[in-house]
Amino acid sequence: MFLFKKNISINKLSCCPYLLIVCAFLFLNAECLKAQVYTAGVKMDTTKILIGDQTKLTLSVRVPSEILGSKKTFLKWHTLKDTISQNIEIVNSSNIDTTLSADKKTYLLSQELTITSFDSGFFVIPPFRFLRNGDSLKYIETQALLLEVISLAVDTSQVIKDIKPPLESPFTLSEILPYILIGLLISAVIVLIVYLIFKRRKKKTLIFEKELIIPPHEKAITSLQELKAKKLWQEGKSKEYHTIITEIIRTYIEERFKIMALEKTTEEIITSFRSLDIPDDSKLKLKQILTLADIVKFAKINPMPDENELSFSNALDFVNSTIPKIEIVEIEEKGGQA
Repeated sequence: MFLFKKNISINKLSCCPYLLIVCAFLFLNAECLKAQVYTAGVKMDTTKILIGDQTKLTLSVRVPSEILGSKKTFLKWHTLKDTISQNIEIVNSSNIDTTLSADKKTYLLSQELTITSFDSGFFVIPPFRFLRNGDSLKYIETQALLLEVISLAVDTSQVIKDIKPPLESPFTLSEILPYILIGLLISAVIVLIVYLIFKRRKKKTLIFEKELIIPPHEKAITSLQELKAKKLWQEGKSKEYHTIITEIIRTYIEERFKIMALEKTTEEIITSFRSLDIPDDSKLKLKQILTLADIVKFAKINPMPDENELSFSNALDFVNSTIPKIEIVEIEEKGGQA
C-alpha cells in the first residue's frame, strides 16, 4: 500500500514539465494572436503621375478595440512634415479617421495624403513606422512603394510658339470716346491760352525806360551837398560825418579810377595814387581827408570845426580837380576836285 502511493507521487512529478510546456505554448500563442491585430498598410491611387500632378496616398493601421478606451498612449502615429522625401512633397493631409469593424473587435485608423513631385524619375516612398505604447522596439510599419514621375515630351525640332495666337478685338465707340473727349478738352485749353496771350499783347503798351547814366563826379558832388545839409558835425556827430565823407570819396575813386578803394586802407589808396596823373595838390587833399577820418574813427578824437570844414572843402576840390576832360576832335573836310 505504501509503495502504491509512492508511485502515484512519482507520476505526478513526472507530468509537471509537460504542463509547463503546454502553458508556455498557450501564452505565446495568445501574444501572437494579440500581435496579429496590429497591422499597418499603405496604398496609392496611382504609382505613375505626370510631373507637377498630384495623387492620393492612404495610410491605415488596425488596432484592438479595447485599447482605445485606455488613457495610455497605445500608438504613436508616424510624424509627417511638408515632404516625404527630397523629391516628394505633401500638398495636403487629412485628419486621422477612426472606423470600428463589424465584429467590434478592431478599429481601423486611416489618414489620406495628397502628394506631388516636380522632378522626373523613379522615387522610393520609404516605409511608415508606427510605435506601440511609445516603445521604439515595438512597432509596425508599412511596405515601401515606388512612384514614377514622367515629364512632357518636347519636340525640339519644332519652333516654340503659343498654343493659340492672341485674339484681336476691335475697338468700340465707348472705348474710344473718353480719349476723344480728353483730346478735345486739351485742344480747347490750348486755343484759349493762345487767344488770351495775343489779346494781352495787343492791349499792352511797351514802355522802354532809358537808364540815365550819371557820371561819378556828379554823384559824388550831389552826395557831398546832401551831407552838408544834414549838419552832422554841428550836432556833435563828427565820427558819422567823417565816415560818410570817406565813403563818398572811396566810391568816387572806384568809379572814376577803377581802384578798389572801399577795400583798401588809407596807406594803400595813397600808394595807388602816386602813379596817377593828377595834380599833387589833389593828392595832398585826399590824404588829409582819409587821415583825419581815421583819427576820428580809431583815436576817437573830436576835430575842431575848421578841420571839419577843411575835410569837406578838400573832398569837393578833389572831385572837381579830377573830373575827366572831354576831348573835342575836329574833323577837317577836304573839298574834292571837279
